[in-house]
Amino acid sequence: TVTTDAETRTVSARPTDAVHDAIAAEFGRPVGEALLGDDAVPPGESFEQWGIEDGARLSVSFRARKTFDEVVDNMFKLNNHLTREVLMGSVEVDAEDASRVKGAVWWHEKGIKVLPESIGDLTVGGFLSLYNNKLATLPASFGSLTVGGHLWLGENNLATLPASFGSLTVGGGLSLSRNN
Repeated sequence: TVTTDAETRTVSARPTDAVHDAIAAEFGRPVGEALLGDDAVPPGESFEQWGIEDGARLSVSFRARKTFDEVVDNMFKLNNHLTREVLMGSVEVDAEDASRVKGAVWWHEKGIKVLPESIGDLTVGGFLSLYNNKLATLPASFGSLTVGGHLWLGENNLATLPASFGSLTVGGGLSLSRNN
């Protein structure tokens, strides 16, 4: 059972599931801190590792979502060959929730090597194209990402996917072709 300032929910998870990932998947937003009693449960640690069993109560606070503009700033810092203008493109950001993009995000063929952890804070209403870049890994937060349309990750250098990938929400097709 997970309690936040606003609500209490029961989270269904396997013992080997990461605590933060399971809670983030249930609530649809990234976990800032999870407490079992007075002890902080670190990201990546499983229910089994912490001895968390049925009926246990966790207290959770959520990390504030980054805005699209903040994600672009983080992308620019990690991939300094890009410009903010290239990353912003013709993206239309929701006026009421700056972490939501109304249409598509075209970040294909940009030479992107690293995605920031803040990528998981985004909700993309259309499709997200990360096709034909130089991505070797995806951040742990990737499973918190929501894409209303297709997600294209083909033609990168991905050999593994983060544990959170199973929590990813994609409304259309998913392409992982031509990776490692």
